[in-house]
Amino acid sequence: MPITPKHFGVDKTFSSFKTFHMKLTILEAKNLINTDSGKNGDVSDPYCVAWLGGKKKEQFKTHVISNSLNPVWNETFEIPLDHNPEQYVLICQLYDKDKFTGDDSLGFIAVSLSTLKLEEKKPFEMWLNLQGVPKGSLHIRIEPLNFQINDGFVDSLSENIPQIDLTNFLNEYKNEKGRGFASRGRSLKSILSGNISEKESQRLDNLFGVEYLEDIYDELRTGDVLLHSGKGTFSKAIQLGFSSTWSHLSIIIRNPPKELLELYKVQVDASSRFSTVFVAESETDTVDNKEGGGIQLVELRKWFMDYLERDPTDLCCLRRLNIPSMDNRPKDENIVDQFPTLVDYLKISIDKKYETSKSELLKCVIKRNTQSNDANVFCSEFVAECYLRMGLLPQYTITCNYGPRDFSQESNLVNTVLLKGANLTKEKRIRVREWDEKNDWNVQP
Repeated sequence: MPITPKHFGVDKTFSSFKTFHMKLTILEAKNLINTDSGKNGDVSDPYCVAWLGGKKKEQFKTHVISNSLNPVWNETFEIPLDHNPEQYVLICQLYDKDKFTGDDSLGFIAVSLSTLKLEEKKPFEMWLNLQGVPKGSLHIRIEPLNFQINDGFVDSLSENIPQIDLTNFLNEYKNEKGRGFASRGRSLKSILSGNISEKESQRLDNLFGVEYLEDIYDELRTGDVLLHSGKGTFSKAIQLGFSSTWSHLSIIIRNPPKELLELYKVQVDASSRFSTVFVAESETDTVDNKEGGGIQLVELRKWFMDYLERDPTDLCCLRRLNIPSMDNRPKDENIVDQFPTLVDYLKISIDKKYETSKSELLKCVIKRNTQSNDANVFCSEFVAECYLRMGLLPQYTITCNYGPRDFSQESNLVNTVLLKGANLTKEKRIRVREWDEKNDWNVQP
């Protein structure tokens, strides 16, 4: 199935006071698949269609080269970008031109401009393996004419240029109502635009089902996890890098000891029924405004209310942790007795910083880390370290290779390696009834 602009949609909320421009040169392709008969030298007649996913639907098309599996085009297009260049995804789709039938896909590439070290008026070349087909590669060159990308981390002609894996999106895609994203959640259009419309939010209610915090509060236990789908630039880098709905991960801590609450300077209203369950996470913006972000411990209901006040369409789902050897864990479970090394880890994590390096993110995406290093920690790395301390992951687990997607149903990687027969339940969207009723928020049944 070819990738086309319709899979991305158009988000009219994008705007900029400046139009940026770049040159794109489609140079050549090698070792393409043959979708023609092969008789008497009859092989594919390739051409390339390029565009920027996320807003614009203008397409830039090369000429057709007859009977070639190694075509050379060397065609250059000047492409306007009418908002932040980092928010664009470059798509190049190759086709075989057919006279009497529909043109066949020869594969495609998908690269987020945010990953590239683009400098103004300096060419940037890439060889990229084609997605959606068993073989083939494409050689292209980009030249920014009036912009640069300061946070890019990939050099020109690097051997391992990360692509956005759109294969799963295509396999699950049906239409822009999102009915084909049964295991994913947000639509690709929603992720690229950085928005969740009210209509999309209601679709997500139906997809995941909704549970209210007030109803499940007493059932929550240490080790349950919360998956969050963010909308910022770094969240998008995580979502596109992992081909996932999810960009953030937190862990539930029930009945933390008093010394831990004091260490994290958490104020608790002992008279409230919402005084025993907390969120522990590695976060860029902590409630105590730590420079560089870091680990925080926040009362769960307050955490949810803060999210809803910022954006009522925010998507947050719960996966509960089942440990068969610890069946019927009591509400007043003492985690100092049950998980002493977890408590110790939370104590020493107070000064850790949030990991914001995109190069470290890339290594996590492609599972290239060979040893753990939690001096600075991603959100999912922190949760994996917590699971390690709970005895739920093997001793030599490289925790910095775990992303939020690995804790979700999209991958379920964690469920395949958890010890003690432990497993995570299906995702359920969580909301706060008090907030919804106060704000007349409509939740789909």
